[in-house]
Amino acid sequence: QLSPGRLFIMDGSDKVLSEITSVPAVSTSSRLLFVPQVDQVATRTFTYKATNAKGLESSAATVTISVTTAEDIPSPSAPAAPVTASGLTEIDLGALTTDPDSNFVTVLVESLPVHGTLYYDNDAGMTNPVSKFDPFAAMAVTEQFASQIVETSTFWPSPVKQWHPHQALGPQDVSTYGDSVKTLAFYCRAGCGKTCSNSIMTGSVVAGTGYTGSFPFDPSAATLTAGTVNCPNAGDCEAPPGGNTGPITITHPAAADDVCWDALATHALYGWSEYFTVKFDTQVHVKALEIGENRGMGAIESIEAYDYGTDTWQVIWSGEADTALEQMYKDTQQYHVFIPYPICETKFKTDLIKIKVDTVTIDDWNEYDYIKLSGTEDRPAGVLETGKVWYEGSSPTCIDNFKFSATDCGGQVPRTSSESVYYVDAGADAGVPNCVEAITVAADTSSTVTTLAPSDISITYTSSSTYEAVTDPFNTWSYDSATGLFTFDWGGVNSDKNKYDVEFKQCSSSPCSASNLLAIQKVTMEIPAGLVAMEEDITFTKSDCTSSNEYEISYAYTWGPDLASGSRLGGKLLPADTTYKCAEVPIDSGAGTLIALLAIVGTIFCGLFSVYIIVKAKHPVIKSSQPMFCIVFATGCALICLQILSFLGEATNTSCALRNWLFNCLFTLAFGSIFAKTWRVWRVFSNTHLKKIRLTNMDTLKVMLILFAAEAIVLTLGQIISPYEATTEQWEFAAGRFIDVKVCKSETGEWHLLTMAYKVVLVFIGCYLSWTTRNVDNAFAESKYIMLAIYQIAIYGLVAAVVAGGDTPMNTTLTVQTVCCVFGAICCVSSVFFPKFLLIQSGQYDQGFKSGSQGTSLNTGGGSGASAEELEKLEVEIERLKGILEENHVEF
Repeated sequence: QLSPGRLFIMDGSDKVLSEITSVPAVSTSSRLLFVPQVDQVATRTFTYKATNAKGLESSAATVTISVTTAEDIPSPSAPAAPVTASGLTEIDLGALTTDPDSNFVTVLVESLPVHGTLYYDNDAGMTNPVSKFDPFAAMAVTEQFASQIVETSTFWPSPVKQWHPHQALGPQDVSTYGDSVKTLAFYCRAGCGKTCSNSIMTGSVVAGTGYTGSFPFDPSAATLTAGTVNCPNAGDCEAPPGGNTGPITITHPAAADDVCWDALATHALYGWSEYFTVKFDTQVHVKALEIGENRGMGAIESIEAYDYGTDTWQVIWSGEADTALEQMYKDTQQYHVFIPYPICETKFKTDLIKIKVDTVTIDDWNEYDYIKLSGTEDRPAGVLETGKVWYEGSSPTCIDNFKFSATDCGGQVPRTSSESVYYVDAGADAGVPNCVEAITVAADTSSTVTTLAPSDISITYTSSSTYEAVTDPFNTWSYDSATGLFTFDWGGVNSDKNKYDVEFKQCSSSPCSASNLLAIQKVTMEIPAGLVAMEEDITFTKSDCTSSNEYEISYAYTWGPDLASGSRLGGKLLPADTTYKCAEVPIDSGAGTLIALLAIVGTIFCGLFSVYIIVKAKHPVIKSSQPMFCIVFATGCALICLQILSFLGEATNTSCALRNWLFNCLFTLAFGSIFAKTWRVWRVFSNTHLKKIRLTNMDTLKVMLILFAAEAIVLTLGQIISPYEATTEQWEFAAGRFIDVKVCKSETGEWHLLTMAYKVVLVFIGCYLSWTTRNVDNAFAESKYIMLAIYQIAIYGLVAAVVAGGDTPMNTTLTVQTVCCVFGAICCVSSVFFPKFLLIQSGQYDQGFKSGSQGTSLNTGGGSGASAEELEKLEVEIERLKGILEENHVEF
């Protein structure tokens, strides 16, 4: 008894094998498919038996199929003949769409005109072209909670506003199952007949504009007690949009009851018994809803959205009371978040949602915590709010066309009709074919070359037409008039595209021209997945830093060295192998060797001066120059040169710490020694009040040690808080490609800046002290030579800092810094000690000073050829100055 209806035999993959047209019928498959006849509601039955391999047969069994009613999908129907369009032409697609069981119909633009443009109906300036419908297009979503209660059938009155309707406003307040005074609750449990005068909450409205009038109650009111009457007389309250003329009777079973609500009678008529309406701050196209239920869940029967444009309520979700759901949440004592799905997305914007509840079937108190609406303020792509569009043609060479469909659920795919083609004649010549839309063709899976006949890809193919390929940007498309075949060849294209858009012309004669052009056909050649080498299929390897101070970078596919080894036919080609600057300088590289030689030369040069001072420590020239500080200075400069070697090689945690500590400590040690000597002279000769000052070598040593201790404290704190460590960085060596390199770096740069600032301050102070003591007689200080050394430190340090801050290769940066460091150390040592060396070599002071003077330092400004008379005058001047100091009780 299947008629009307059809029964099919299917295999395990749901493929239809055959149709059962007569009985008995034998099937080796246990899967059957029944297709009822359209618009036929009935019960269908058939009987079957089962037989095993031994031929044993079961008794007969009967299968009963109940065919129930289903909502019809809208049916769009475009005119068969092209519609003439001149300039901007209005097209009412909504009028071409019918739906016998729903007035909630949305028109969707499935494809755009080939040559013309569609504009939205309410786009006054025609500046917003219609986009193709895309249900998965990414759009900004606005999420908001209900901000006002517009109306509710009943509510639970309470002098302290517990279970007050406005408790459903705002975000979630409750998280557990059970009664909560922070939720909206109706007056009755399980329906209680008429409720009059003490619980009606229907508000007034302005017909045609929605809920823009006064709201039914003031949520901030002190009390809402039993006995509240909102509409005591007929006519006090206008009917909501779409309702009848009586006061608050849109859903009332008894129109005479102005201020009464009958939940049981309403349920008997409509299947729901109570309702409430909420308003949101922003109008949106509905995308989703979320409702918090802490008790009596599963009672929501339908949800409606208000359309301001048509002054009607549209059902966006409907269901039935779910007692099983309510029982499960009661048993498990769980809070429930109800998300209606699938929800009908609205073509219009709204800020009013009405929720209808079946409180009769769900035998419990129904309480609602919050209502959250999610939607888009922007118009969804391809969705026509009014069902109308404006067409503007741009080519009279063919009959243009576009496709549209209709849905009764806001674009939900399961509720969308088939496509209908709308033809537009924008002034084309008689007899020309239709404008053709682009088609998609699968490329050959065994070769990069695909050949196609015009009849395979031309929608408007005629054997009398001629064809011509339009050259594409990738030069993959051609046509051979001799063979009459198109060729698509993507083998030589260095691209990971798997779709290529190409075109060809269809003409009435050869060659193609504007006068005989019939159509331009667009074709998308689609290459099957797995045949195209993609950008992500290319990998690379990085070598260690070579002797040329570069990483060697080699490319390969993830599956091997060539395309064929990965069963790819073409696609993204391997880039040429390349090199990139290193983050370190290997010692065996050219730059590393040069840096090591310079460091060794500087170390030996400064070290020889240190040895020379030690050997000559008792010579009067050296003895009068505070040899301990001279040795510290020369040795520090030698070690500064030597520490450069720690900067060679790859960065490690140990080498990074050494680089930071060695340079900073040795610089402060070396510079601190000449700084302390300069400070001592400045301290003596800046004593304008001629007070007694006692300065010993120990006082000078303390200054040097204080400077060094400050440096050590800063470095220690930096090492504890933000140590210099080998950090992996990603360097972009090509567009979108990165290599990992190791560099010395701290998480924050404050401590590094602090150490640099400390040295800058010391150098500036040293320059100042040298400048202020420049006129002190050289018998008491080497100020001019120390000043020269300090100035050289400042100059070389500035050059090194500028190079370090630039975007130069590491080998260049380190080489320049090495030159500055080594030559700076050599020049500083030479500036201070070379005059002493010449003076010692002259031999004129081998026997000491005739005057026995023990000045702070010896005059090193004279040459070895000074006359005895000149020396005698100098010694007299020294004695005179010493006498002045002694009279003023100045010790030195």
